[in-house]
Amino acid sequence: MENKELKIKHLIALRTNYFSMIMLISGGVAGLFFGDFLNIKTLILIAAGTYFDCLFIMKFLYTSAKIEKLTEE
Repeated sequence: MENKELKIKHLIALRTNYFSMIMLISGGVAGLFFGDFLNIKTLILIAAGTYFDCLFIMKFLYTSAKIEKLTEE
């Protein structure tokens, strides 16, 4: 029982970190749209930011599902 509780605590901390990364990357990508410059470097950064944002959203959802599965058992 103690191992299960510890695993859930670690997953909750991981989910919190994923959420922080999602907010950070989303803010950075949104900030690029407000700049008055548009060049190839900006487009590459927007593409990379969008990719990593989607990646962390998928990891966040997977971790949430894993937490729900462990709490139902």
